[in-house]
Amino acid sequence: MKSLFILFLLGLLICGSEAAATCPEESALIAGCSCFQNRRLDSLPELRCISGSRETDLAELIRRLNENAQGSVYHFESLHWTGGKKVEIGEGFFGNVTFRELLLGTPEQFSFISRVHPKTFSSGPIAEQLSRFAIRSLELRHDADLYQAITSLKKLEYLVVEGRYLTKVPAHAFTPLADCYSVEGCGLKELKRINFSEGWYETIIHVTRLEQFAFAGLPSLEEINLKQQDVLYIGDYAFALNSPATSEKNLLKIDLSHQWNAKFKPQSFQPLSLADIGRPVELDLYGNPFLEFLPETVFRPFLEANDGGPNVIRLGQTMTCNCTMKWLWESPQKYRQHFIPWTWTDKSGDDGREHTIQCSETEDLWDLDGTHFEGCDENLEKEEKVEKEHISPAAPILLDTKDEL
Repeated sequence: MKSLFILFLLGLLICGSEAAATCPEESALIAGCSCFQNRRLDSLPELRCISGSRETDLAELIRRLNENAQGSVYHFESLHWTGGKKVEIGEGFFGNVTFRELLLGTPEQFSFISRVHPKTFSSGPIAEQLSRFAIRSLELRHDADLYQAITSLKKLEYLVVEGRYLTKVPAHAFTPLADCYSVEGCGLKELKRINFSEGWYETIIHVTRLEQFAFAGLPSLEEINLKQQDVLYIGDYAFALNSPATSEKNLLKIDLSHQWNAKFKPQSFQPLSLADIGRPVELDLYGNPFLEFLPETVFRPFLEANDGGPNVIRLGQTMTCNCTMKWLWESPQKYRQHFIPWTWTDKSGDDGREHTIQCSETEDLWDLDGTHFEGCDENLEKEEKVEKEHISPAAPILLDTKDEL
């Protein structure tokens, strides 16, 4: 009986540190914000500040909510925020206010967050609660600071990043903070999806570089969406997750379709860009007309890797089937199965037939005969020569996603 009484007191003590999971008084909100709550007993309140007004102040909203919590932890299901004043999200910005879903910019509208401090989430309870984080901002800068902040989010499962002045995914972007004493105690062990292009009507074209080991340390990762970006450089081991998969059958989908930069070429891939990924991969390269061939040094080891299943590629362009592609043509039984059949979706006059590696209007690579590759032993070295190009980030632009590609 005494032990039950002690447990009861402990329960009261714990509950006393938590603010009631109900909407705050209107005085704790700012103009343009509203709170909703489902009638379910276990539901948490949801905040919506989506008027798009440039007068709303995110810092003032969070200050009022913390004041209303009076030192207790204040739990919310979500915050949907668009527009607002230009603001930096500083160290420990959220205090005792937590969200399961934090959308600083929604698929419909952008925000004006200018910076996320490296220690934004490293103090306070939000790091243990946030499972979905989206930041879509017309003012966002400081790539390294943003990604360092994200590494504190232990429960994060879904991430959206769109920032007009961001240019790259830095090297080791998702590696835990240097002051994290135990890998078991931190890091993004549950992150499944990363999306760099979520806008329904407009998206920001900003990613030009994927540095080496850009996505290392993500054992649960299943999808990287880089569709309609401006990638011109993919560093060595960019997708080497450098961490064992949480499941032997974890398929990793990498979407690099429809890059807008004419410099997304075979030379964009470094020799080890696709090395040591450690699990089966579905690589989407559809709609990249300047990707004229698949460099053997990059793609042969990628296709021959078997980390729990075969790697596959979807193309979607007419390739230059010269000597640089002979290595594929020579072994159709070995490589053909690794290419996903596709059809043209934006080309008038096409016969609608399926392709794997299209060389001309009427022929795929596997349809060619040996005469097509005569003299390749002498010409191959010349055709594979990679010119040293100066790579400079393109100015970020807005893409209207309603336009046909």
